[in-house]
Amino acid sequence: MTLNVSRAERGRAIVALSALFATLFSLVGVLSWWSSVPLIVATLLLNRSLVKLIYQRGGAVPAFFGALYHQIYYVYSTAIYMGCWLSALGRRLFRRRALPA
Repeated sequence: MTLNVSRAERGRAIVALSALFATLFSLVGVLSWWSSVPLIVATLLLNRSLVKLIYQRGGAVPAFFGALYHQIYYVYSTAIYMGCWLSALGRRLFRRRALPA
């Protein structure tokens, strides 16, 4: 499946974005550090098959960085998807209509 096609992938992308924002907000002091922990755990659980595969092939360090890289993919691909979606929406809303003859 590709991102934004299945509901499961959409859910994983939402959790990845939520974990990113919670972590950033906790780093700047807006949220407590423990508020991002449940989202990070949810991220690992939702992607457990990928994390397990990488762990079996390379160990804990590659599994950690593989999971992190995969979350970056979710953030990047969601941003690109939303950019394309907003662009198409803008074209539909602001297209010029032909004047009646």
